[in-house]
Amino acid sequence: MDRLGENAKSLDQAQRCRDSYISTAKSIRENGLDASLAIKLTSLGALIDEESAKENTLLVQRAVALWDVDIEIDMEGAALVDFAQDVALACVRQKKPVTLALQAYLRQTSDDIEKLNINGLKIRLVKGAYLGDIEDYEEIERSFMRCFEVLLQSRRPFSVGTHDPMLLAWLREKMGQDRHLLELGFLKGLADETKLKMAGEGWKVAEYVPFGRMQRAYVARREKYLRDLDRVKRVAAD
Repeated sequence: MDRLGENAKSLDQAQRCRDSYISTAKSIRENGLDASLAIKLTSLGALIDEESAKENTLLVQRAVALWDVDIEIDMEGAALVDFAQDVALACVRQKKPVTLALQAYLRQTSDDIEKLNINGLKIRLVKGAYLGDIEDYEEIERSFMRCFEVLLQSRRPFSVGTHDPMLLAWLREKMGQDRHLLELGFLKGLADETKLKMAGEGWKVAEYVPFGRMQRAYVARREKYLRDLDRVKRVAAD
């Protein structure tokens, strides 16, 4: 579950976002949903005061653990990568489950995977919806494959998010008998047939469900992703 909203403009707004995350987790539990909670550090004040944003995140994690709900920290711009990793490791030290998104469009990601895996973090690998230091789409795909192989070699459970039909076919073949290690994440409204087909075949499948009124930034990134696929003569999986 992804409560839309990012780039809090004040500490008061960040605290309201914090409370909304906690309320969402409570609703997940009360409605008996098999769901985790996606959070954005900028919504918790990362662009205003990093220490405050970190404390807000830890407060969210401690609160949602009461309802047995896991959190996933979404990765945002490249400038926040090191901070996001620091916050995620702080969450691990609270002895509560946490997943961190890492982006294949950054050259440092394969090294980051090894460091974070050792420290007990679960990784969700995506191509990246912002701007990184790898810009060519096909080079990003190759980076995604390299990072995927690092994750697979670790023998730890991990997640990936992609609608690229070439990558989906490649990773399905790559997993072989190890499919129990992988969770495939898809955006709501995309790849609906693929989700159902793969779930029916025994793959772990999750759907990323955004909600709320602050949709502009989210929609813009999704449209850019679809344009990138179109530029390399592909369409998102059905």
